[in-house]
Amino acid sequence: MFWQVQTNIVVSLILGIIIAHAFFRLDKSELINRLFMYLIGLDILIMLLEIGSVIFNTKNLSTFRVLHLIVNILGFIIVPVFLLLGVLYFECWLQKALRAKIKCNRWIYVPAIILFVLTLINIRTGWIATVSLENDYIRGQLFWIVPTITLFYLGYGILLIWRYHKRLTAYKYIMGLMYFTIIALVVGVQIVCEDYLTIWSTVGGLLVCAYVFNIIDGLQYDALTMVENKQSYLSYTSKLARKQKLTLTAINIDLDDFKIINDRYGHQEGDEALKNFSQILRGSFPYKHRIFRMGGDEFLILSEQQNKKQMIKYMERFKERVKVYNASSGKVYDLKFSYGMDSYNSDYKCVEEFLKYVDSMMYTQKEKKKRRRI
Repeated sequence: MFWQVQTNIVVSLILGIIIAHAFFRLDKSELINRLFMYLIGLDILIMLLEIGSVIFNTKNLSTFRVLHLIVNILGFIIVPVFLLLGVLYFECWLQKALRAKIKCNRWIYVPAIILFVLTLINIRTGWIATVSLENDYIRGQLFWIVPTITLFYLGYGILLIWRYHKRLTAYKYIMGLMYFTIIALVVGVQIVCEDYLTIWSTVGGLLVCAYVFNIIDGLQYDALTMVENKQSYLSYTSKLARKQKLTLTAINIDLDDFKIINDRYGHQEGDEALKNFSQILRGSFPYKHRIFRMGGDEFLILSEQQNKKQMIKYMERFKERVKVYNASSGKVYDLKFSYGMDSYNSDYKCVEEFLKYVDSMMYTQKEKKKRRRI
């Protein structure tokens, strides 16, 4: 009996540590973080109920039949709630990865709601699962609905990842597919081999992985502007330097008169200006562009996908959006910036030399603006 639940016990303890850490460290005002903690909590609860089901599933404990029945019923009731929150979490994750809103059909929640209703009806009918008078757990005639709806949502996740794969980084695309594929495999195992309780401990392990990956990813991003930081830039450019054939376009952008905003209106307003500027920047360039905050009010955009002509189009779009923002923001100051842009070619000895040149182009433009004012 113990071998069936020992993994559940270990994973539950690990998830308990994770949720305690997440409670104190994650920003609970963000929906995606709250959903993540709800999923961990529900997974722990389901695994504990599974442990109880295994313990009570013996004729020697027939006096605990009612408790055995309650444990199983609660487990099945929680499953559709977990699936529903899982879909919401995945949609939030995908929107964050794409840096854009995606169209989500509300009908996608219907199967989970139907399953929830069926689990409530199951209390009286035993259609999904029940406990015999001899205290044996028995799958009902409609049990197949539970794994079918679960696999439906896993397929939905894979479909969404495939739909947006061109806009995802290779890392996030592969990791997303791996998550859904692994869960689908263990669902299949548990359907065929009822004694192997593999689903929820595997989900728990993947939640631990997701938390670790989120922490690692968080180290690569600037908390204020939500673009990649200098550490991420150094890692990325070191990889670029090792490439034999390189297609790369860079734009170096620096806010004009940012010190004046800080000095006149305070550092809090300066932070607000940086956040707004970054938001416009992220919305103006396609998803596979890498945007870095190099420090202070300086940003760098790198693209291996686009040539200089295409980047000029995106830059014009960015300029237009900044104009619209300045006209409608109600701020007493305007967001202004200088920039340099070029594409890597054989004239440059290395990536570092190329990026220094783009940086110098930006400062040249900034100096020209200062001389005009004089």
